[in-house]
Amino acid sequence: MNRFYNIIKLIVLLIIIYSTTFSQTPRMIGVKDLAVACWVKVETNPPAIIINWKPTDLTTQFQITKKGLGDQAWSNPIATITNNTTTSFRDENVQLDTTYEYEITALGIGGFTVQENGPDGKPKDTVVALGFLGFGYLCSGIQVQPPSNNGKAIILIDETLKDALPDEISRLQDDMNAEGWGVIIKYVPRSEKFDSANVINNKKLIADEYNNDPLNVKAVFLLGRVAVPYSGRFNQGNAWLDAHPDHKGAWPADLYYGFMNEAYWTDQSVFDTSASRKENWNKPFDGKFDLSTFNTGMVDLMVGRVDFYNMPTWTSATDPNTKKTEIELIQKYLDKDHNYRIGETSPVYRGIISDNFGLYGNEGFAASGWRSLMALVGPDSVRSGNLFNTLGVENYLWAYGCGGGWYQGASGIGNTTDFSQKPFNATFTLLFGSYFGDWDSQDNFIRACLASSPYTLTCGWSGRPHWYMHQMGMGLPVGFSSRATQNNYLTYKPNSYYLNTTPSIQAAGIKATATSLQGDPTLNMWSGTVKPPKNLSVVQPPGRPIEISWESSDDKNVTGYNVYRSTEKFGLYNKVNSDMIIADNKFIDTNLYEGSLYYMVKALKLQVTNSGSFFNTSIGIRKLILATPVGENPELKFAFTCNPNPAKDFVNISLTLDSNTPINVGVYDLTGNLRKTIITRELGAGSQELVWNLRDNSENKVTAGVYLVKLNYGSMLYVQKVVVMP
Repeated sequence: MNRFYNIIKLIVLLIIIYSTTFSQTPRMIGVKDLAVACWVKVETNPPAIIINWKPTDLTTQFQITKKGLGDQAWSNPIATITNNTTTSFRDENVQLDTTYEYEITALGIGGFTVQENGPDGKPKDTVVALGFLGFGYLCSGIQVQPPSNNGKAIILIDETLKDALPDEISRLQDDMNAEGWGVIIKYVPRSEKFDSANVINNKKLIADEYNNDPLNVKAVFLLGRVAVPYSGRFNQGNAWLDAHPDHKGAWPADLYYGFMNEAYWTDQSVFDTSASRKENWNKPFDGKFDLSTFNTGMVDLMVGRVDFYNMPTWTSATDPNTKKTEIELIQKYLDKDHNYRIGETSPVYRGIISDNFGLYGNEGFAASGWRSLMALVGPDSVRSGNLFNTLGVENYLWAYGCGGGWYQGASGIGNTTDFSQKPFNATFTLLFGSYFGDWDSQDNFIRACLASSPYTLTCGWSGRPHWYMHQMGMGLPVGFSSRATQNNYLTYKPNSYYLNTTPSIQAAGIKATATSLQGDPTLNMWSGTVKPPKNLSVVQPPGRPIEISWESSDDKNVTGYNVYRSTEKFGLYNKVNSDMIIADNKFIDTNLYEGSLYYMVKALKLQVTNSGSFFNTSIGIRKLILATPVGENPELKFAFTCNPNPAKDFVNISLTLDSNTPINVGVYDLTGNLRKTIITRELGAGSQELVWNLRDNSENKVTAGVYLVKLNYGSMLYVQKVVVMP
């Protein structure tokens, strides 16, 4: 903070000197001037991160500072550029496989409207030359390796969904686990109205998991009508969010579920019953917390919510194309989530911004959109436009919109009914306007965005405070950026103006307890873009290490593979290979184990983005085996199964052997001809997982029909009939 103000003092002197050279007032400052258009290119030999930016006719100086990912303090300036012709800086003080953050500060002078007294003594608007700072943020690195795992995510689920959506919940758990999350599911009571007891009980469930494994528990996903925490006395004192006097009091505070230090969450001092919605009333000891902002402590866990309670635009609609129950809305969201993760949707990596405020006093709300979107998809891939008109016919990964708001809409953007009736082809969204940031309200505009079709998966209320999403450019999940925004206190800055020589820093909403993410917090910008490997086999020869093998991904740009192991079906999978596997699609786990083991293999591809380069991973393919270190186990029972059956792409051949023995597995047609030898060797007692890829020994795809999978086991012959579909 001291460094920031020292820099300001120097810049103010430059402003005073520079402003005297103007013979006329420069053009008016626009919202986009408050966000630096910046991007990165990287080189490997020697390692270098080249930071690029676009100057404007108002900018006069650029300054670059740097820090490690997650650090709070920036370095002293690593570069100061005092002209508008230099548009890049080469940072060679970097290492491969390390993530950095950069702040690009642009000094500019532009026209700004202020009120001054006229000759008649009455105030009038006057345009003056005013110094200002714009900011850009980049997260960057060179060939950054993926983490061994993503950590554990707790899914807190409204218990009424357990029987209503069992398949979709199981699929979500499976999808998240395949991406590298350990997944913990907890069913909790449904809370249609505020219920402080359920809030506290839910928090205890989360805290217990966190305290058992604080290094690995990273995220909380609230699914369905999970009890909503409320906190604060907003629109009073220094806690301004939308400034409406009928909207004072407590707002929803889901970040409470990610805040592991309970000491700050008191309920004894705030008394305010002036809001038009009783849900916002806050009284001592009513279960709603006192905190509007948190000056101490931090949000430890990423938190996101999907909740379509009280959305009558859908549930009470007369149009059968619109009418959806709450369960159906959640089901549709989980379908969108699944399709995005497996690459069934193909968002175009560009952004659109609808700014219906412009400069609002000294605030530029849409600068938060320009700042994040330009860093993520590149300045040339972000444009202004009408959201519903554009997104009705074109596909964008990112969208931002702001305008004068009410609970169900924002001027210049649309309303909840629009979301129910019109296509909205954006995946990640940010919206801002009065009232609807209080998202636990009937037909709320932000939640309506998540209920829209066909793609939208997340939404945040970005303007008070500004949100900072640049970390997603290096493959980090949306929950990482929302948590960084929640914890931000001038590490990331929206804009500054200079009135005389005193800087005015726009900080409304910073560290507000109402800052929350709607949507799945574990999603990232490149889910489903790498095709996974195929046909994983896991076998254990007697008394020897377990052998894992697989077929290559169909993705031609894959650079290698990683192998992961877990002892729990949906637990953490930790990487077991030291270096990326490139030459052979096989791995030997050199340790001997006993018990259930789960193996997963992922493909890796070098993803080059506007932020740098990192190794993006596919979803994993997994297999379970029962490992045994001894030759015989009387508790094992022989088993031999083939599935799926009928089959279109592959057949899993699962064996459980009760002793060490030579085996032979082959596939025969109905005339008795051997078409494919699967395995011929001695295997150990325990389970074995093999795959037939529906190809013959010449690697030609077999025709549709009936085939026999034969197992010779000791003196016994076992046969399974398999139908191959066209």
